[in-house]
Amino acid sequence: MKKTILIFCFCVPALIQAQYKVSKTKIIGWTVLASAGFVDGMVEGYEFDGRTSFERKFGADPNGFWGSQSWRNKDNWYAQNFGVWDFYHVADDYRKIGYISGGVLITLGEKQKPGHLLLDVAIGLVVSAGAKRIGLNYIRN
Repeated sequence: MKKTILIFCFCVPALIQAQYKVSKTKIIGWTVLASAGFVDGMVEGYEFDGRTSFERKFGADPNGFWGSQSWRNKDNWYAQNFGVWDFYHVADDYRKIGYISGGVLITLGEKQKPGHLLLDVAIGLVVSAGAKRIGLNYIRN
Protein backbone atom coordinates (compact mmCIF):
# COMPACT_ATOMS: atom_id res chain seq x y z
CA MET A 1 0.00 0.00 0.00
CA LYS A 2 2.84 2.40 0.85
CA LYS A 3 4.46 1.72 -2.53
CA THR A 4 1.20 2.53 -4.30
CA ILE A 5 0.89 5.83 -2.46
CA LEU A 6 4.49 6.75 -3.24
CA ILE A 7 4.08 5.90 -6.92
CA PHE A 8 0.87 7.94 -7.03
CA CYS A 9 2.57 10.92 -5.33
CA PHE A 10 5.42 10.90 -7.83
CA CYS A 11 3.40 10.13 -10.98
CA VAL A 12 0.56 12.61 -10.56
CA PRO A 13 2.78 15.72 -10.64
CA ALA A 14 4.47 14.39 -13.76
CA LEU A 15 1.09 13.88 -15.44
CA ILE A 16 -0.22 17.30 -14.52
CA GLN A 17 2.74 19.43 -15.67
CA ALA A 18 0.68 22.56 -16.39
CA GLN A 19 -1.05 24.56 -13.69
CA TYR A 20 -4.24 22.93 -12.45
CA LYS A 21 -7.34 25.16 -12.43
CA VAL A 22 -10.20 24.89 -9.98
CA SER A 23 -13.36 26.36 -11.50
CA LYS A 24 -16.70 27.20 -9.89
CA THR A 25 -18.27 24.33 -11.82
CA LYS A 26 -15.81 21.84 -10.30
CA ILE A 27 -16.49 23.18 -6.81
CA ILE A 28 -20.24 22.81 -7.39
CA GLY A 29 -19.65 19.28 -8.74
CA TRP A 30 -17.60 18.28 -5.70
CA THR A 31 -20.24 19.78 -3.42
CA VAL A 32 -22.94 17.74 -5.16
CA LEU A 33 -20.75 14.62 -4.83
CA ALA A 34 -20.25 15.36 -1.13
CA SER A 35 -23.97 15.75 -0.49
CA ALA A 36 -24.73 12.59 -2.49
CA GLY A 37 -22.05 10.74 -0.52
CA PHE A 38 -23.50 11.97 2.79
CA VAL A 39 -27.00 10.84 1.79
CA ASP A 40 -25.56 7.53 0.53
CA GLY A 41 -23.95 6.95 3.93
CA MET A 42 -27.22 7.76 5.67
CA VAL A 43 -29.12 5.31 3.45
CA GLU A 44 -26.54 2.57 4.08
CA GLY A 45 -26.69 3.15 7.84
CA TYR A 46 -30.49 3.29 7.72
CA GLU A 47 -30.55 -0.08 5.98
CA PHE A 48 -27.99 -1.54 8.39
CA ASP A 49 -30.14 -0.47 11.35
CA GLY A 50 -33.19 -2.19 9.87
CA ARG A 51 -34.67 1.18 8.86
CA THR A 52 -35.24 2.13 12.49
CA SER A 53 -32.51 4.78 12.80
CA PHE A 54 -34.86 7.78 12.95
CA GLU A 55 -37.20 6.00 15.35
CA ARG A 56 -34.31 5.17 17.66
CA LYS A 57 -32.47 8.48 17.36
CA PHE A 58 -35.29 11.02 17.05
CA GLY A 59 -38.46 9.14 18.07
CA ALA A 60 -39.98 9.26 14.57
CA ASP A 61 -43.38 7.72 13.85
CA PRO A 62 -42.88 4.24 12.31
CA ASN A 63 -45.54 4.99 9.67
CA GLY A 64 -44.30 8.51 8.85
CA PHE A 65 -41.82 9.70 6.24
CA TRP A 66 -38.84 8.78 8.47
CA GLY A 67 -40.27 5.52 9.84
CA SER A 68 -39.48 1.87 9.24
CA GLN A 69 -43.02 1.06 8.08
CA SER A 70 -43.38 4.03 5.71
CA TRP A 71 -43.07 1.76 2.67
CA ARG A 72 -46.59 0.51 3.45
CA ASN A 73 -48.02 3.89 2.35
CA LYS A 74 -48.14 2.72 -1.25
CA ASP A 75 -51.88 3.02 -1.92
CA ASN A 76 -51.92 6.50 -3.40
CA TRP A 77 -51.44 8.02 -6.83
CA TYR A 78 -47.91 9.30 -6.17
CA ALA A 79 -46.60 5.98 -4.89
CA GLN A 80 -48.12 4.06 -7.77
CA ASN A 81 -46.54 6.37 -10.38
CA PHE A 82 -43.25 7.47 -8.83
CA GLY A 83 -42.56 5.28 -5.80
CA VAL A 84 -43.25 5.49 -2.11
CA TRP A 85 -42.64 8.93 -0.60
CA ASP A 86 -40.41 8.03 2.34
CA PHE A 87 -36.84 8.70 3.43
CA TYR A 88 -35.36 5.56 1.91
CA HIS A 89 -36.79 5.99 -1.57
CA VAL A 90 -36.25 9.75 -1.81
CA ALA A 91 -32.67 9.49 -0.51
CA ASP A 92 -31.96 6.54 -2.78
CA ASP A 93 -33.05 8.57 -5.81
CA TYR A 94 -31.04 11.58 -4.68
CA ARG A 95 -27.82 9.64 -4.18
CA LYS A 96 -28.03 8.18 -7.70
CA ILE A 97 -28.86 11.52 -9.30
CA GLY A 98 -26.24 13.28 -7.15
CA TYR A 99 -23.40 10.94 -8.09
CA ILE A 100 -24.19 11.22 -11.79
CA SER A 101 -24.72 15.01 -11.72
CA GLY A 102 -21.59 15.66 -9.68
CA GLY A 103 -19.50 13.52 -12.00
CA VAL A 104 -20.81 15.37 -15.03
CA LEU A 105 -20.23 18.78 -13.42
CA ILE A 106 -16.56 18.19 -12.62
CA THR A 107 -15.84 17.23 -16.22
CA LEU A 108 -17.66 20.18 -17.83
CA GLY A 109 -15.82 23.18 -19.19
CA GLU A 110 -12.63 23.59 -21.14
CA LYS A 111 -10.73 20.61 -22.45
CA GLN A 112 -8.34 19.21 -19.86
CA LYS A 113 -5.19 17.16 -19.92
CA PRO A 114 -5.70 13.53 -18.89
CA GLY A 115 -3.77 14.10 -15.67
CA HIS A 116 -6.07 16.96 -14.70
CA LEU A 117 -9.13 14.83 -15.35
CA LEU A 118 -7.59 12.04 -13.28
CA LEU A 119 -7.02 14.50 -10.44
CA ASP A 120 -10.62 15.75 -10.71
CA VAL A 121 -11.91 12.20 -10.42
CA ALA A 122 -9.57 11.43 -7.51
CA ILE A 123 -10.74 14.51 -5.62
CA GLY A 124 -14.36 13.52 -6.29
CA LEU A 125 -13.74 10.01 -4.99
CA VAL A 126 -12.11 11.25 -1.79
CA VAL A 127 -14.83 13.86 -1.19
CA SER A 128 -17.72 11.45 -1.77
CA ALA A 129 -16.14 8.61 0.25
CA GLY A 130 -15.38 10.94 3.16
CA ALA A 131 -18.90 12.38 3.12
CA LYS A 132 -20.36 8.87 2.94
CA ARG A 133 -18.45 7.90 6.06
CA ILE A 134 -19.69 11.03 7.87
CA GLY A 135 -23.31 10.26 6.87
CA LEU A 136 -22.97 6.65 8.01
CA ASN A 137 -21.57 7.70 11.38
CA TYR A 138 -24.24 10.36 11.80
CA ILE A 139 -27.19 8.03 11.28
CA ARG A 140 -25.74 5.11 13.23
CA ASN A 141 -24.65 7.01 16.37
